[in-house]
Amino acid sequence: MDLYKHMKIMLIWDSSQTEVGKLIQELEQNNHELVYWLGGESEKHYCPNNAVFHNCKEAILNKPADGFTVEQFPTPSKELIQKLHHAEAIILTMMNGKFGGLATDLRKHFYYNSIRYWQGILNLLKPEAIIFVTVPHTPFDYLIYELAKILNIKTILLEGTWISDRAYVYDDFREPIKKIIEVKKLNQGKNFEVSDLSSDLQNYFFKQTDPAKDSTPLYMPIQFKQYLGKSLWLRRYKHLKASLKSGALIKNALAWLNKKIGPNLKKDYEALQVEPDLTKPFVYAALHLQPEMTTSPQGDIYVDQILLLETLSHALPKNWVIYVKEHPIQWLFRGLSYFDYRYKGYYQRIADLKNVYLVPVNYSSIKLVSHAQAVATATGTVAWEAVLRGKPGMVFGYPWYRHCDGVFTITSSEDCQEVYNKIINGYTVPKQEVINFLYYFDKATIHGYINMDIEKNTTLTPAQSAANIRAALLKELTNQN
Repeated sequence: MDLYKHMKIMLIWDSSQTEVGKLIQELEQNNHELVYWLGGESEKHYCPNNAVFHNCKEAILNKPADGFTVEQFPTPSKELIQKLHHAEAIILTMMNGKFGGLATDLRKHFYYNSIRYWQGILNLLKPEAIIFVTVPHTPFDYLIYELAKILNIKTILLEGTWISDRAYVYDDFREPIKKIIEVKKLNQGKNFEVSDLSSDLQNYFFKQTDPAKDSTPLYMPIQFKQYLGKSLWLRRYKHLKASLKSGALIKNALAWLNKKIGPNLKKDYEALQVEPDLTKPFVYAALHLQPEMTTSPQGDIYVDQILLLETLSHALPKNWVIYVKEHPIQWLFRGLSYFDYRYKGYYQRIADLKNVYLVPVNYSSIKLVSHAQAVATATGTVAWEAVLRGKPGMVFGYPWYRHCDGVFTITSSEDCQEVYNKIINGYTVPKQEVINFLYYFDKATIHGYINMDIEKNTTLTPAQSAANIRAALLKELTNQN
């Protein structure tokens, strides 16, 4: 009997890495057939002749692949639309990223046409597995993911953790990570030491738990670099060039001037910020950069971060406060202008919540974590870093570390109340269980990365990383059989 059963594969892999060509080659060598590939135009030449290639940039705009039309497929049934109600709410919010300002009815019709096309493609080509380069977080790939769940099509996701070069390969970002659960069961009753971890995780653990060391997350300096120095001037040059080409130079210049001298997000925030009093008992709530995968879809309904803060605030013990800090990249990433995720009055709504205060963006996050009673976030690594330092983490979505003791999943104010009561009654994060979790993590993850910036912080070459990823994906396809 063949090790690999023949499977029809849909691939959603928009990456500048040439290694995607080797992935397609190995899929074919292992008796799998690529039937549809959503990728980048520069990689199109890797597509087999019998497979459909679809440019991801066109898919975002609801443009069909060459040779297909939306109209050739039947409209979605009422029953299907109802099954997708949860997905609909998430997708309409996802549209804030590319379709800000678009009326709700227009968004909904855009969404219905998306269902029409992707349901038609899945029914026509009948893929048996869909491979995603990361957790789906654009309207089209997230919809494909949800349709796959309804149609019982295997999904395989790759998610980086920003711990060393570690990544997970799994099938459902909302469900418990099976490999973690399996490793934990195999080691039931055992306790591990830091010395039992691989060297990269030992180094990570000591760096995160040593107050004398800089434990700034790896991605922060990388993100800052994209918006400062040479990168900033390159962005400005490209913007100027595009403005000249489109004839919108004066219009864009006036908009920039108005943003600088008129109201903007930074001015609104700084007018409301206060210096935190670290002697008070407080919860530290770190806002997410938006739009981003970490809140949509991984944050689920708590993509609305004000709802998250209201949930925390409602059950807050007497004399406690909540200190909220904006993500330090937010204004660099999206600029100072108001938009759908940071609308006019956004920060005022936060400041108006009972016992909730905005603190300066440049205030030390490590200092806030160290003095907080608990650290809250939708899915951010700040809660994981808190747990490593012995502080309870409160998460509202589906982060990869949510299985660790000391991390509490929050779905209501009642959940918050339970956590607050535990802390008041002396709860402490069990260090042994955190080390045990790192051992499970060690065994359940692969060495592999998609973000090429990680290459500077690992001995793993891009070729080795890509080979490990391919092997893990093929193994996951085998597990299906």
